[in-house]
Amino acid sequence: MIQRVQIRQKHLIHGDYNLGNIVEMNGKYTIIDWTNGQYGDPRYDMAWSFFLITIYNGEKYGEFYQAELRAVNSSMPDEEPAFEALAWLRWVLLSRGGDVPGDSEVMRRVLNIAAQNPYLHANLL
Repeated sequence: MIQRVQIRQKHLIHGDYNLGNIVEMNGKYTIIDWTNGQYGDPRYDMAWSFFLITIYNGEKYGEFYQAELRAVNSSMPDEEPAFEALAWLRWVLLSRGGDVPGDSEVMRRVLNIAAQNPYLHANLL
């Protein structure tokens, strides 16, 4: 999969960009928790945040968020499934250590993403 996309490690990325790492105060937003900050590919941050919104908030919110990401970044569509697969695999590895919440609805969404992604198979769970 990594051979199919050209990963660009030229930008500072968050490494764990998600809604839980955004805080608001007096109408101003700040991204917090830069523990995983590194030079990397911003498409990974986009895929990770989209994946988390989809599995924890639902497909409707994930689709809305993904459409907004596509509107501001046109360089990802062809490689989107590969980055989504990387995010999925990261979540699966974290879930094996028990570090992520995952009720039956979350697991249904995780399996649904695997079923729709050409790089993934549900048996990897």
